[in-house]
Amino acid sequence: DTQRVLRETSVQPRVLILQASEDAHGSYNGMMNCIFSAHRSSIPVDACVLGPTDSSFLQQASFITGTSRTLSLLRPSLLLPSVHNTSHLPSRP
Repeated sequence: DTQRVLRETSVQPRVLILQASEDAHGSYNGMMNCIFSAHRSSIPVDACVLGPTDSSFLQQASFITGTSRTLSLLRPSLLLPSVHNTSHLPSRP
């Protein structure tokens, strides 16, 4: 039982969602079920949107769980290492 584990330990769960694409509207029900479950278990859900458009799913997650949501207009490719930097990494066998 999740509630019992949370009461009996010092574990403080927290969820961070990073999103780099648009919302997949076919997964709305599943996403909202996860958000409501997190809220019911007092687990905060932080969200960071890494794309040019905002996410209504993550807006709702932040609102329902009372946490923060960050909108970054950076493109996810900017977070990847440059070709110059990757040339110094060992290659996979």
